[in-house]
Amino acid sequence: MAVEVTRQTVSEWLNHHPGFQAALHSRRQELWAGMADTLRGLLPKVLEVLKCELEGEQPLPAAVHVLKACGLYGMLPPRGPTEVEDAVLAEQHRLKQRQYAALAAP
Repeated sequence: MAVEVTRQTVSEWLNHHPGFQAALHSRRQELWAGMADTLRGLLPKVLEVLKCELEGEQPLPAAVHVLKACGLYGMLPPRGPTEVEDAVLAEQHRLKQRQYAALAAP
């Protein structure tokens, strides 16, 4: 569908027209959801390919792809207190640090 308006008009709509912006965002989200569904449909084949690659002669690239897809590539292990008492002390320390920072600010 073609709408005969100038580039300037489209630019104005993109930047200043809430109705146009909402419709555009809605359509983009619909398209994204459709693409995500298509990709989900490919998962069984993708997993088989990754499995073969991981069992192959050079498994590292496939392993890196899996880690990246899971959001684990380059991720640091979780840190922080694991005991309630330690968590309370850490929160108290954090609050004191914020108070000192607020006092030091001009």
